Amino acid sequence: MPRRRRFGRSALTAAVLASGLFVVAPAAASASWLQQTTVNISSTDTWEFTGVSCASPNNCMAVGVLTATTRQLLSEIRSPSGWTAQPVPEPQAGSVLLGVSCTKASLCIAVGRQPAGSGSSPLAERWNGSNWTIQSTPAPAGATFSELDAVSCISPTRCLAVGDTQSGGKGSGGKQVPLAELWNGSSWKIKPIPKPSGPNQGQSGLSGISCPAQNKCLAVGSSEKNDIFETLAEAWNGSKWQIKKTPSPAKGDSLNAVSCRSTASCMAVGSGLAERWNGKSWSVVKIAKPRGTAADLLGVSCTKAGPCYAVGGNVADNAQSSVAELWNGSKWSVQPVKLSVSSNSSLLRAVSCTTATNCTAAGFYHDPALGARALAQDFSIRWQDVSPMPFNGTMTAGLNGVSCTSPNACLAVGRVERGGAFQEISQTWDGTGWKARVMPKSMITNLAAVSCTTATACTAVGNIVTGGNAAPLAERWNGVHWTIQKVPHPSGAARSLLTSVSCPTKNSCFAVGFTTNASNQQRTLAERWNGKTWQITPTPNPTRKQEIELASVSCPSVNSCVAVGTVVEGTFAQVWNGKSWKATSAVPNPKNSVQSQLDGVSCPSTGDCIAVGRTFRNSKFVSLAEQWNGKKWSPLKAATPGGVTASQLTGVSCSSANACAAVGIVSGPNAIAESWTGKRWVLHPVDLPAGAMSSVLTRVSCNSAVACMATGQYIDATPTGQMLAEQYS
Repeated sequence: MPRRRRFGRSALTAAVLASGLFVVAPAAASASWLQQTTVNISSTDTWEFTGVSCASPNNCMAVGVLTATTRQLLSEIRSPSGWTAQPVPEPQAGSVLLGVSCTKASLCIAVGRQPAGSGSSPLAERWNGSNWTIQSTPAPAGATFSELDAVSCISPTRCLAVGDTQSGGKGSGGKQVPLAELWNGSSWKIKPIPKPSGPNQGQSGLSGISCPAQNKCLAVGSSEKNDIFETLAEAWNGSKWQIKKTPSPAKGDSLNAVSCRSTASCMAVGSGLAERWNGKSWSVVKIAKPRGTAADLLGVSCTKAGPCYAVGGNVADNAQSSVAELWNGSKWSVQPVKLSVSSNSSLLRAVSCTTATNCTAAGFYHDPALGARALAQDFSIRWQDVSPMPFNGTMTAGLNGVSCTSPNACLAVGRVERGGAFQEISQTWDGTGWKARVMPKSMITNLAAVSCTTATACTAVGNIVTGGNAAPLAERWNGVHWTIQKVPHPSGAARSLLTSVSCPTKNSCFAVGFTTNASNQQRTLAERWNGKTWQITPTPNPTRKQEIELASVSCPSVNSCVAVGTVVEGTFAQVWNGKSWKATSAVPNPKNSVQSQLDGVSCPSTGDCIAVGRTFRNSKFVSLAEQWNGKKWSPLKAATPGGVTASQLTGVSCSSANACAAVGIVSGPNAIAESWTGKRWVLHPVDLPAGAMSSVLTRVSCNSAVACMATGQYIDATPTGQMLAEQYS
């Protein structure tokens, strides 16, 4: 007699199949959950995952079943390089693995059932990093049907598995009752576990378990009373089990899975509901309703940082779709699940999270032509395309700078070309989309950078061309409209440009760039906003150097700024100490490099900065990164994709000393993004707009290690330059 939980999972799929109404479920727009490519199993009709456990990000074990002529066991391992299949010994044809728990990548325990006579008996297998071996698992005396549905391992020598057993009329009156078995490192032993008592009690069983400590576990499932299934929870204290009272909806329901981040904080999910354990009692938590209907949540994983992720499926408009939901500590919200293959039905059965932003979910999808296939979904922080809608009638458009005061409040600036004339543009981001904002009309302008202290206080800088001369330009955003500010033009300068701005407070901004005199000598330029006026602040220039310019500035406080720049011969930097600008120690570029330049700098605190750019070495341009500790600069080895002939980092933003995002361009040309962990640079894929033939990211702004916005430009087949915006979240 199959457990209700397993029957419930199968019925969700079967109901749609039996109806004959295969409808393609709409694809999700978000890239937060991304489908993984799993192994194609040859000579097999269908296969699916039933459980997954991750020992670390990108290191997971998934188990399940496949069908050829008979049921067979399935195991696939996820590593940073992808998924690989592993053979699983089978005690008898028709065995099933239903759950798995890994304490490390080389040690996992999987549980399920195997045929035994006309019924079934518990099954457990152990993974040692190289192969699976069958473990001897006892069945209760006189049992006809027994299975282990879930397992939780707190160490290599301590695992607890739960499920159900039925004696076929002996001992328990033929009723299905809970089953629990303990692994002590050498053998499995049955542990007595109470069954719900009272009049009119029917079958019961446990389908999920989580052990946050050595001798502390919580298991959940369902029990039948008066032909209605109610929620069931039991607690293990290291020596015995005890039933814990759980609230049940009047219509009846079950709990399918549980995850505990501590002994006093657990989340259980089930058929259209979720319940929370606070260490003393259970309470109902309202779940979200994808597509307007409550989901059957089959798996849950809670991280030590607090968030929980639940997966399952629901049926709406005769189409079954995978479901993912996020618990942020106060409420559940739906997360779109994106399938990149043809499917008319899908279901996620299990999920495992190793951090607050790294999860792997497993289940199956149904291909209309090929049948059921294993499904693996990955949730991680990644770059996603959120580009604004293109302007109509433009020749080209691009966003030069961006500043975010929160993940839901950003402002980007740039320019657009219409009929041969350039016009300023700005866009505001509210967390859901970009909205164009009207800019002051002027002749020929270009906004190069922007800095915001709040969503309604931003300063943008660039230049304006009047009478054939280029002069500095600054504009102020108050949340409603832009206002042009008067900016002094250096005496004797024929051309001036502000390239970067940083505002540590609402009434304090520093902008840098360069100016050119009548003799075509290019010198550094820095200007300061004191809340009322802009004033030029003298800056030192490297002696006997030509074509000098400051490209970027970052100010962690009013009395602390670092500006980086470039001369023909290489790179240099300056610091603001609250009174004046002074040159820093030399910027030591990598050995045997020439034509180096710095394009961006970010200082999360005084005496801690990261600068990026490019340098020419080994006959090609490569990305350049430098670190300032308040006294000296040190080169950092930037990450470069393989196979490219050139790369450059143009912008960087650091939310802390160990969390920076840098963006730029590689040969192709294509946008590039990488992050600084405090020890090394890590490349990240960039999700570009459909039809993008070339792209570049120029600036980036980060509020935290997991919230950044980058802007730039992409070109499609038109070919027309379009605004590009990428969100890292």
